[in-house]
This record gives sequence, structure tokens and C-alpha cells, in this order.
Amino acid sequence: MKKRQRNVLRIWEVMKRVKMSKSHIYAEKAQGRFPQSVKISARAVGWYEDEIDEYIETRPRCGRRTKK
Repeated sequence: MKKRQRNVLRIWEVMKRVKMSKSHIYAEKAQGRFPQSVKISARAVGWYEDEIDEYIETRPRCGRRTKK
């Protein structure tokens, strides 16, 4: 059986998708509220795309409430 390859996103791609700064992503990761990164080379890390997509889907939605 062939193993499915997972797509890895770099930090700038993650920042764009989750609409957070780099420092906020790392702070959330340190507190266990953000997916863990994976080492992709000696000096680079990335995040699995499917884990970022799941994180986005499970985040509470906040928005402005309209007055009635």
C-alpha cells in the first residue's frame, strides 16, 4: 500500500492562513493550543497542511453580533 504524502507549509504560509503573527503562532504552540511544527531541515520547520486546516476548522468563530 502506498503511503500518502503530507504537504508541509512554511511559517509565512501558516501566518497567511491563520491570520496570526509569527510570535503569536509560537506563543500558541508553546501553550499547546496550536499544532506542533515538524523539522524539515537543519534550520527550517514547517507544519502539516492537514493539521493547520483542522486547527482553522475547530477554532471558535468570533464576529460582530448584529443588534436586533
